[in-house]
Order: sequence, then C-alpha cells, then structure tokens
Amino acid sequence: MIGKRIKIVKMRELTHAGGIVFRVQNGIVYYLIITAKDDSSNWVLPKGHIIFGESPADTATREVLEETGIKANLLKSLKKVEFTHLNEFISVEYFLMRYIEEVESSENRNKKWCTFEEAMNLLTFKESKEILRIAVMSTQK
Repeated sequence: MIGKRIKIVKMRELTHAGGIVFRVQNGIVYYLIITAKDDSSNWVLPKGHIIFGESPADTATREVLEETGIKANLLKSLKKVEFTHLNEFISVEYFLMRYIEEVESSENRNKKWCTFEEAMNLLTFKESKEILRIAVMSTQK
C-alpha cells in the first residue's frame, strides 16, 4: 500500500486583527466598512496591528473602536487570512462583532453601513470580500 503525502501548511504568526461589525435595522443586516488609512479611495474592513501581549480578540475590539468609533460585542472568530500589501506581509484574524453604540473616533476615516451587496461593490480587496461572505453566512444562522 502506498501512503499519501500530506502537505501541512502552517499559518504564520498573526500580525493584525479586525472585525466584521454588523447591525440589524428594520430587519435588514448592515455591515461596517471604512476607508483605508493609506488611500482613502480604498474601502476596507477595520483592522490593525496586534500589540505585544494583546490577544487578537482584544486587538479587534480596540481597532474597531479606534478606527470607527463603534463599540461592538465580539461574537466569534471567523477566519485567518494572509496577504501582502505595500510589501508588508499581513496575517489577520477576523472576528464577527455586533454593534452596540457609536462614540467619538480617534481616527478621521470615512465609514459606511452597507448591505452585503453594497459592501461587496465598494470593498477594494478580494480578501475583504472573502471574509465578508463568511460573516454573512454566520449572521444568517
């Protein structure tokens, strides 16, 4: 009997964490997207660098608040994605988060609450669209 070769792919260490924040209004689910820090023509999902000693979940909650002024409950981990942007390797764990309230933001970014279809049309990067699809499946359960 010939054994099968199994390829094991190990994710690199996480560098970032972010949140897919949603809210339900009049029975319609809306998702939060923001403009990118380095190029305000790009629409992205909130995320940021993990600070040493901080958990990815805490980073996601902090970054969503800093970048958007949105307080949100973290519900669950969705997926880890890896990509390169501006020659920087990025490994992000995204979390599904439910909107609580809006407060003042420490960053001056445009933000928008969108239906799934609107967000898919506006999001710039395929990784953002992929993780939003996963979030939508989680909110429909």
